[in-house]
Amino acid sequence: MNRKHSIKRSLFLISILIIISLVVGNLFSYISYRKFNSVSKKVNERVYEIKDMVKTNSNIDIALSNFALSKDTSYMDVIFNNYQDLKSLIKEYQNEVYDRKSCLYLENIEYILDNEYYNTLEATIWSIRGVNEDMIQNNYYEFKKLNQYVNIYFDLLFEKELEYSRKVALDMDKIAAQINLRIILLLFISLFFIFFIGISYGRRLLANLKKLTDVAEEVSGGNFNVEKIELNSDDETALLAEAFNKLIENTKLLIIKIKENADFEVMLHREESEKAKVEVLLNQAKLKGLQAQINPHFLFNTLNVIAKTAILEDADDTCILIESVSDMLRYNLKNIDTVITINEELINLQNYILIQKARFGERVKFEIDIENEVLNFKIPFLTLQPIVENAFMHGVEDLEEGGIIKVYSLNVEHKKYLIVEDNGNGMDEDTINSLLTDNTMTSHSTGIGISNVKRRLELFYNSTDTIFIESQVGVGTKVLIKLKENLGVRNV
Repeated sequence: MNRKHSIKRSLFLISILIIISLVVGNLFSYISYRKFNSVSKKVNERVYEIKDMVKTNSNIDIALSNFALSKDTSYMDVIFNNYQDLKSLIKEYQNEVYDRKSCLYLENIEYILDNEYYNTLEATIWSIRGVNEDMIQNNYYEFKKLNQYVNIYFDLLFEKELEYSRKVALDMDKIAAQINLRIILLLFISLFFIFFIGISYGRRLLANLKKLTDVAEEVSGGNFNVEKIELNSDDETALLAEAFNKLIENTKLLIIKIKENADFEVMLHREESEKAKVEVLLNQAKLKGLQAQINPHFLFNTLNVIAKTAILEDADDTCILIESVSDMLRYNLKNIDTVITINEELINLQNYILIQKARFGERVKFEIDIENEVLNFKIPFLTLQPIVENAFMHGVEDLEEGGIIKVYSLNVEHKKYLIVEDNGNGMDEDTINSLLTDNTMTSHSTGIGISNVKRRLELFYNSTDTIFIESQVGVGTKVLIKLKENLGVRNV
């Protein structure tokens, strides 16, 4: 029974609310932290970019000084590489400039670097290589002044960056305070709501459980005259109370019944024994009634085929056909209590097949392959013929050619099966169910349908696990009969 508000569902919802509250609070804190961390990291990176530009500019000055002292040309590569690095760093920093003054400082730096700075640097290098002491001193002195101008602009940029970072830090502190307040408020509201729901639900659940335990203690002490349990609930406790009420009521009725019927116990045993005997007789009578069915319509059709065959063929074929019909009639008119072997059923089936070949000719082929070890198995007579005829009527009768009906035995997982298989029209699930349950769906030859065969097999084997149908529309049908050893064969 499904309850609208089960204990499991309620506890699950409370747990989900707690988890959602914690997740939302932590997620909000995490997002805020990532955002603040990103802004702080970006500001720090800008500060370090300015430091890198100052250091690179200083490296140019140091390398130029070393070149002037040592005349080592390897310093020229260091000078020009640092110069290019400085230009690149400035370009990268320009993409992140946030105000007009910083742009102006960078433009001045770039102008100096591209003009006087570079020209003076190049002139100093050439004067050093030309060993012109006067020019070296003048050019180096001029370069030092330009280098200092560049550093001054870098200092201005650095101050602007510090000013901006202080402003960002203040803004972040204000926003952080607001966010922290919101997080605390959200958690407080969530916890209060969850606490309120948990307390309310817990008190109601404990009250209901107390009622149940009180009544259980009374009943365990032998007192069944307790009041009916009434709970104001729609969860499992209500279901438990309802079941407990029924248990108490049924127990009281059972005690009364046991007391009233104690003197009749022996008589009941006798009645049950007689009832079992009657059921056996009824099953036997029912089986006989199911078996005693022969449809004359098939006989008329068969005689019609014989008449046509007598006209079209010589008397020998007609004689064989008549003998087959005679054998079939003799077989069908056996005593209703007769139990036959699979071998006897196959002989009758071959007579039936001979008659059908006279009707269908080469349109339908038959294949019979039964293992010798199952030929002596006992089955109700007229078991195979209705199944094979069903394969004719609903399977291959409409085929103009290529129809095949196979009758064979098969071992599957140490179980033996008798199988009738055709390659005809096949059936869907609804048709299969109707075939197994509808008494009106009968064959022409015996008036016995698949449902009749199924019920006779169930009575014969005293089991419902006897016959199965596998079919696919447009492919064919397979009917499987599960055989059992001849242990204690029942006379039907």
